[in-house]
Formats: sequence, structure tokens, C-alpha cells
Amino acid sequence: MAVRQHRWTISLLPLVAAVGIAALFRASLPIRDWNPYLTDAGELAGDWRDGRAVLRLHANGRYVCDGAACQALGATGSWKRSGDFFVAFQPDRPGDPVEWRVSRRAGRFQFVAGRTKGDPDSWSPRLTFEHRAPAS
Repeated sequence: MAVRQHRWTISLLPLVAAVGIAALFRASLPIRDWNPYLTDAGELAGDWRDGRAVLRLHANGRYVCDGAACQALGATGSWKRSGDFFVAFQPDRPGDPVEWRVSRRAGRFQFVAGRTKGDPDSWSPRLTFEHRAPAS
């Protein structure tokens, strides 16, 4: 008895292969840790970048920010950890404090602006400055 090959079986092979390759690629991407373990505030000191903007967190609790992404923080101010996963910024200019969540992906810290408290289904996160190097 001869075995018949189905055309649809052969035509699905490239699709199945593409889905498999995409799944492997996705599995190899680093996962964002929304609640990274921080030993102390000193881990956060250093240069952070968002495009061409630079946010420099000094170990003494002061910061300097330069660039278009610094609108919420202003040019200078103070910073401190707020709870386990947040940093509170108090700009020197008049205005309300700003609180951003700290996340980690691929070994690098990144700030997350927007609503990031409570039920994650109600969050509206916006990734911003990424940590580059320790302060000198």
C-alpha cells in the first residue's frame, strides 16, 4: 500500500519552523525584573542615560540631570530610596517630588516612570534612564 503525502503537511512545515525559531528567540531574551534586590543605595549611584540625556546620581544623595528626558526631574535636586523598589527625586526647583520604580534587565538597572504600584494589570509603565557606570 502506497503512503500518500498530504500537501498541507508539507506546506505547514515552514510555518512550524518559523514559530519554533521565534519561540527560541523569545526565550533567549532577558526578562525584566520589576522587583530587583538592592543591597544599598550606592548601587544606584553613577551615570544613567536616556538617549542623549544623562542623569548622574551622586552617592551623597544629590543628582544632576542634563537633556530632554530631564523635564520631570529638573536640572538638579536630591534623591533617596523610597521603599524596596523606588527612588524618590526632589527637584531643587519648585514642584512635587517624582518617584520612579527601579527595574533590572540583563544585569542593568533601569528606571520606570508612570504608574507602577498596586495591581500590575493597572500599571502604565514608561521605561526611562538606564544605569551605565558607577560614579567616580
